[in-house]
Amino acid sequence: MGYHRHKRPARAQSGSAAAESQRHSLAAAHPPGGDVLVCLADGLTNNEIAAHLGITSGTVRIYLQTIFQKLGVTNRTQAVLRYLGRSEEGVRV
Repeated sequence: MGYHRHKRPARAQSGSAAAESQRHSLAAAHPPGGDVLVCLADGLTNNEIAAHLGITSGTVRIYLQTIFQKLGVTNRTQAVLRYLGRSEEGVRV
């Protein structure tokens, strides 16, 4: 039961092919975790992610801990920025 990404506005889709490739590789690193990461980037809460994916909020928390560790970040905002290929200062990474 995968999560299907919503179409993003054109301004959010701008970026290099390398950044797009990085987003796909990060999401593909752990398939269920990748679904969680996509939901996180769409702004869903842990409970909303759990309901959408048919898992418990505890499982979402575990996936998030794993994602944070793999990405080398400590919070949701940093994870989404890394997933989108940006730094916290708005500079593309």
